[in-house]
Amino acid sequence: MMVAFSSSSLYAATIPLRVLTYNVWGLPVPAEHAPWRYAEIAKRLAAYDVVAFEETWSTKTDVIWKLPSHPYHVFGGQAHGLIGGSGLIVISKFPILESHFEKYHDCDGFECTAGKGALMFRVQLKPGLEVDVYATHTNAWQDQSLVRSGQLMQLVGMVEQYSIGRPIIVMGDFNSEFHSTNYDELQGNLMLRDSYDEYIRGLSNPTQEQTDGFSYDIVKNPWAAPALSHEDHRQRLDYIFYRDTYELRIGVRSSALAFTEAVQSDKPLSDHYAVTTLFDLTTRTD
Repeated sequence: MMVAFSSSSLYAATIPLRVLTYNVWGLPVPAEHAPWRYAEIAKRLAAYDVVAFEETWSTKTDVIWKLPSHPYHVFGGQAHGLIGGSGLIVISKFPILESHFEKYHDCDGFECTAGKGALMFRVQLKPGLEVDVYATHTNAWQDQSLVRSGQLMQLVGMVEQYSIGRPIIVMGDFNSEFHSTNYDELQGNLMLRDSYDEYIRGLSNPTQEQTDGFSYDIVKNPWAAPALSHEDHRQRLDYIFYRDTYELRIGVRSSALAFTEAVQSDKPLSDHYAVTTLFDLTTRTD
């Protein structure tokens, strides 16, 4: 919950934190698509402080987390392999003090062969300044909202277990459209703010593309075209939520889709676009 503050003099200097969530579509053989993409992704990560990857099921995705620029990393249990793999890997420029992973209890159909879940990790920006970050990937397909509800309630339980009274960032591929039932129940239960939506609504003249924010775009992204995805409309599925505290104020300086550009053969680097947010974190001085 964002708190109203009467005096900026109560707060110390601001620390910027740029985060990224990216479903890299890292399916293993025989379902993999263009593994050259992973090295290209790795080349483009230096600007981001904390990155959450989804769908790193192929071992060929290892190139994206073995980066000197990001010496800290955590796997969501078994990350690789469609059988039991969560596909979740996070990397950070800042120390990760602790982490906890939970595989989701609820699932449906083929999704049950994977080990999708939620990964909590505590990032230390400097001594005494920590943020709890959650990365997740929930059940796919739009007719699976009840399954996702169970998964999201498990995520809520994790936050209540590990992060009561602490600032949090929650990001990933939620497979939930903007203001769907699943979106609203997660936001409502945890009092989260959608950093992208907040930033775009604050612009004086956003473009239609910015307003839409489609991270899964069957029209502009050839990898997401209906022939491959079997989807019939453009969707916003990937989010970066946050909640601050009285002691640590979090502001959104900017937020945008990322990795949208065509790199090879008029194609971008995944079937999803990434989402990035630049936060400003400010601590109280009293």
